[in-house]
Amino acid sequence: FKVTVKTVSTVSTKITDTTLEEEKTIIDSSIQTLIKEASYGKRDFDVIAVDWNMYSKDPIVALSAFTSHMNGNGTDIETGKARLNISGWSSMDYDQYINKAFRAKTDEERNEALIAAEKILLEEAPVIPVLYNQNFAFVSSDLSSVSFDGLGHFVLTKVKQKNYENYLPKED
Repeated sequence: FKVTVKTVSTVSTKITDTTLEEEKTIIDSSIQTLIKEASYGKRDFDVIAVDWNMYSKDPIVALSAFTSHMNGNGTDIETGKARLNISGWSSMDYDQYINKAFRAKTDEERNEALIAAEKILLEEAPVIPVLYNQNFAFVSSDLSSVSFDGLGHFVLTKVKQKNYENYLPKED
């Protein structure tokens, strides 16, 4: 088989802000354009790789992105139907489990629904998660006590800089 890698960059879109009656430029990643076009059924790719950080410990944040109605792609104005997720996959069973998790009254009921939904997602594999759970950073040896939280964000509350006086503004 043949593999062609297509990189994406930013896209600028001009819109008219009707509230202020002025033209504005929105700059967004091309990945968003691909997602929008895929939600309309237009795809010129077989595989799309996305570096997606999970900024929440709540699994519904990631799992709901693969529903046919909670994926953030909005509704098609012409048909009134929710646009599909980027994979184009949909499953009524999956959607029902995510809905059940969303409306659950107890943590136990919610967790059971999320586990069932995740099982469907992994079995039908419209997406394949590749987890690498590593964070890389180059930190100067002049800094100490730099740490990271569980989501990979820098925690700088206890950072100390060696010879910090050298970086202070010079007094005239």
